[in-house]
Amino acid sequence: MRIFLKIMARRTEVGARTLVYGGSVGVESHGQYVPDCKIKPTVGPTKGKEGTELQRRVWEELKQKLEAIQPGVTSLS
Repeated sequence: MRIFLKIMARRTEVGARTLVYGGSVGVESHGQYVPDCKIKPTVGPTKGKEGTELQRRVWEELKQKLEAIQPGVTSLS
């Protein structure tokens, strides 16, 4: 387990920095991967027109679930 964590895990500070960067970088990061504080284009099932539709459907489903837990949590106002 220790070897797996050494290879795959990140330190808390690195993970937090990546999350904060991803949340604050702006509109250009929407629908993109943001690993290691670098914007990278999507690949696989999230790529292209079908990928855009998949991302939209996932976001809508997630919003519905979040709103059921805490109404208003997904609105910016």
